[in-house]
Amino acid sequence: MAKQQHREAAGRATRVTVVQAALVGLVLLALGWSWQRPAAPVPQQLPAGPREPYITDLVLPLDVGTLAQQAEADAWCSTRTQLSWPPTPQQLRSLRVAIVVDPVCRPQEYVSADALATCLDAIVSHCKDLAKTGCFGGWSGKLEECKGVLPAETLPDGTKPPQKWNHYQFWWQTIMTTAAPQLRAMGWSNLKILSDAKSANERRMASCADLLITSTTMFWQLYPFKHGMRPHQKMILIEQYGAGTFMLPPDMEAGVESNNTIAVVKHVLVDPPEKQNGPFLEERSHLALMVKDRPELLTVRERPWQQSTLDKMEVLLPMTVRFSNPIQCGGSWGFARYHGFFTKNEKRWPIPPLASRPYDVTFIGKLEYEAKAEVSGVTLHRQAAVKALSAFRDKWGHQYKVYVPQGERLEYHEYVGLLKQSKIVISPWGWGEWSHKDFEILMAGCVVVKPRSDIFRIHPAIFEHNVTAITTKEDLSDLEEQILPFLRDVPRAQAMATRVQGLWRQYARPDQLAQDWDELMLRRLGASIKSDLRQQYEGLGGGLELGGEPAGQESLPPAGEKPQPLGAAEQERQAEEAEEEGEPDESGDSQAADGQQQAQREGGDDRR
Repeated sequence: MAKQQHREAAGRATRVTVVQAALVGLVLLALGWSWQRPAAPVPQQLPAGPREPYITDLVLPLDVGTLAQQAEADAWCSTRTQLSWPPTPQQLRSLRVAIVVDPVCRPQEYVSADALATCLDAIVSHCKDLAKTGCFGGWSGKLEECKGVLPAETLPDGTKPPQKWNHYQFWWQTIMTTAAPQLRAMGWSNLKILSDAKSANERRMASCADLLITSTTMFWQLYPFKHGMRPHQKMILIEQYGAGTFMLPPDMEAGVESNNTIAVVKHVLVDPPEKQNGPFLEERSHLALMVKDRPELLTVRERPWQQSTLDKMEVLLPMTVRFSNPIQCGGSWGFARYHGFFTKNEKRWPIPPLASRPYDVTFIGKLEYEAKAEVSGVTLHRQAAVKALSAFRDKWGHQYKVYVPQGERLEYHEYVGLLKQSKIVISPWGWGEWSHKDFEILMAGCVVVKPRSDIFRIHPAIFEHNVTAITTKEDLSDLEEQILPFLRDVPRAQAMATRVQGLWRQYARPDQLAQDWDELMLRRLGASIKSDLRQQYEGLGGGLELGGEPAGQESLPPAGEKPQPLGAAEQERQAEEAEEEGEPDESGDSQAADGQQQAQREGGDDRR
């Protein structure tokens, strides 16, 4: 009996020991697996740190999409372009390009140019008082010609967007969606327009893109791409603010300075580029000229931009599309009144000849601006303009009719009517060097007087002195000297006005927009990829697929060997490009009838 009890106790002890050993083994196995498991990658901001091949930041609830959408993303991301040395234009055009736009703007990519033109023509035709109201209208959405054509009022999920489609900062997206079909026809066959931040497939395609194009604000707010850029991925950033001074969120500066960013594009840029480092008044370079004798009011950048970053800045975005495309993103119902200008329809937009206009020199605009510093540079500048014009009137008033503002406020149609009665109109600065009034003046057929057009560049170059505009000193103290030759020679003034009108119409054409972007992308991508190939892949002895592995074709020169010299034609082309890059352009700031507060955000409503 005792022996049997001893055996049972020993058996129980053995079973306990086995169970304990098993538990200990499981714990040790778990600890071992945990110790061997690699730590999750920590997202890195550009430009430092390793980069993941695809986006890993999945904070947003993502829609995986249909099988067809997944297949589209798979096919696009698997595309590889084999590059030779140096890469040819055809090879560069076959790279994957993703343009990221706002969701309310993307649907118009699928609307044909003819459908947009038909809708706009119907709106203008149905407008009962085009001159006075500019055709404001929710009623236009009921027109048969406009069904499925107008911008979206809501996001794809039915919610209201933070900014409506007619917000001025959206105008660059109309440039891209308008130019996209033309660019594809020119050979950019892998160009995609993306906009859905909740689509896993679109975010993946953005990560796969060889070239990503988006704005500085949308880069952070709409798409968290900053965790998913691959080492070779290139980016063109669009800075859409009104002044020529570079206004960038501080947390984006490292990204702009990285080699991934090959260009930063604006509508207007200070000239020379070194002025991006200051001095500034109210954060703007041009306003600093108004207090040159008070250096204590001026500021400079704490950390100056390096020359390599300044070299990335381009001026390319024509504001023409806001007026020529009023029913597209960045446009405005009020701009429908200018439809006749772009179509050369005299009945809808008559332009009287200068010789028949009663006023010789005019200034219409706001005089008092709220100061963002100790003094308001805009107010000082505007007051100087009125002082100079008043002095001209006192001296020449017996011979020339001059309109000087007396604090009165004009309705927009009255303002446009006064422009069409004036030969020469002064358009001083606002918060930016340019103003929407610049464009309204030239579309009214007047000659524009733009102070110091030599200190900034704009696209197109509508402020070339004595060619497309008249320029003066910042305080307009030489106004009389500059305008008298044109008042005494009205045919010369008429030729100038006609010339700039033609230039303005030219840059409203989709083919011109596409040509501009084709040239920019070829030039910037070519230079960047050539540098990458030399620095990262020199000596591999084989061909190279962008984003892939070396292929079996000789494409790079042997290590240490210089690229073969360019042919004479290529040398001449690059020399011409270098000359063009060195030529100054000019530019802007305010807004039109139906958005005074919006205009102040852009550059200041300065008409009244």
